[in-house]
Amino acid sequence: MPKSLGDLVKGRKTVIAKPEDSVLAVAKRLKAANVGAAPVLKNGELVGIFTERDLLKRVVAAAKNAAKTPVSKVMTKSPVTAMPTHRVLEGLELMRQHHCRHLPLIDGGKLVGIVSQRD
Repeated sequence: MPKSLGDLVKGRKTVIAKPEDSVLAVAKRLKAANVGAAPVLKNGELVGIFTERDLLKRVVAAAKNAAKTPVSKVMTKSPVTAMPTHRVLEGLELMRQHHCRHLPLIDGGKLVGIVSQRD
């Protein structure tokens, strides 16, 4: 069993979005990778996260054009993060406390990966 959150993401590729990417383009990348969230990076820095919930609430239910809406307009800004050295149970507790399903892992200001509750 993995001891840390970093162990969960070793060797795994993360779907990344840029703020100017269209919602449609990011949604297609998420579907192709069979994942539910993409960290949004600007100049290598985490500025948000785009999730299935953002797509549903802020795009579909708001009747926005996914092809023309930049992900920066509908992403969750300043998401809760963890360090790759956190234990798995610490990550689950963070998700429970903050009512989120995805947790970007940051080490030295850089994105290492992302874990979800299903991990």
